[in-house]
Amino acid sequence: MTEPLTGFIDALQSAGLSVKNDLSGAMLTTYRVGGPIAHCVSLTSRDDINTLAGIISSYFVGQLNDRNVVTIGKGSNLLVDDQGFDGCVFRLEGELAEFNGSSNRIDEHIRVTVGGGVPLPTFARQCVPEAIAGLEFYVGIPGSVGGAVAMNAGGHGKQTSDVLVSCNVLNLSSGIIERFSNESCHFSYRHSRFRPTDIIYSVQFEGKEGNPARIKRDVDSIVQWRREHQPGGRNVGSVFQNPPDISAGELIDKCELKGFRIGGAYVSEKHANFIQSDEGATAEDIYAVIEHIRSVVFESTGYKLDTEVRHIGKYDNESR
Repeated sequence: MTEPLTGFIDALQSAGLSVKNDLSGAMLTTYRVGGPIAHCVSLTSRDDINTLAGIISSYFVGQLNDRNVVTIGKGSNLLVDDQGFDGCVFRLEGELAEFNGSSNRIDEHIRVTVGGGVPLPTFARQCVPEAIAGLEFYVGIPGSVGGAVAMNAGGHGKQTSDVLVSCNVLNLSSGIIERFSNESCHFSYRHSRFRPTDIIYSVQFEGKEGNPARIKRDVDSIVQWRREHQPGGRNVGSVFQNPPDISAGELIDKCELKGFRIGGAYVSEKHANFIQSDEGATAEDIYAVIEHIRSVVFESTGYKLDTEVRHIGKYDNESR
């Protein structure tokens, strides 16, 4: 561990923040693979955010980067190296992972604020009794609210940039807390201005006033569609971004890669843009399947596929 990180962890513990050491990376990701994470910090309140910001801005400005500190959500688009990560990850829990129910109604529009750690399917379902329509698509995305902002997550014809009003973010490199409007997030397809060193801890969305029964039907319909068209089990959802004019799944299917396997990782027979991991699979297996798909698709079709999967450890400069 580097000297700045050693002092940083000591400062966090002295300030009373929750730090757990040597957690299994496999326990923090939906792939269920990966080696030990040296340090995992749980942030549970706005006070924790302020404390962390104060420590960084007072003592560690410019000393932390994505080589030694990373924000993670539900681990649903994350691949941790088999050797682990000799750094510090941050997770949002407690009130920062709750739907607080605070909303403002402006005519037929409703603005609702939620913690960045809220699971997206939970958020979508909690909008039903609040009669908030327009956010149903989140029920089919197995990530967190903060993660959805960072990657402009979407599905079923909508994406985060369509519904976000603003977000509050702590930058781990500078210790600065800043509020970003939709425009200042610099959204594009599966992309935003935010990096792994940004903690998106509070987000305001805008929906429309709707009928709870109708909203529930829409949520249930998306859940049913997902069950029919996408595999369950150990995966991170769609692995590759869609090129502008064709879906990544269609390209992979055309290359007859469904069922292709390396070790404990294989391309789903149900949806070609999903890579499944068996019990005993390794991160190296999954990474090898990803690279094989890329190579075959490029050689066969000329399309270069970019991944939606974030990497921590050995692969942290690749495919981000």
